[in-house]
Amino acid sequence: MIFKPKRVKERIEVLKKDPKLALEYAGNILRGRWPEAEPYIMKDPESASRYATHVMREPWPEAEPYILKSFVPAMEYAVYTKRKLWPELEKIIDGKPELVKIYRKLMRYYTY
Repeated sequence: MIFKPKRVKERIEVLKKDPKLALEYAGNILRGRWPEAEPYIMKDPESASRYATHVMREPWPEAEPYILKSFVPAMEYAVYTKRKLWPELEKIIDGKPELVKIYRKLMRYYTY
């Protein structure tokens, strides 16, 4: 059965508003940026980090305040996307030696 155009548009609207689904759609179907979904994607730290790394393949300054809300996505973003030390992340993990150790070790191996 072929979907009616109206149903397809409705489904895409639903996809667009779910950060994880929008990330998957942009990466696997569109194979590129999806500007209409970016305001929704950027509000989820994990999705924003992965979108910048795998879809945009460049830093995404507008999403950085959201990415910084969670350590693991922020660290992945710093290591794999920014590829340099990220002072804003360092301020957040300051005073947590185990996180600083992980961050510094990854930065040594994955940055150039």
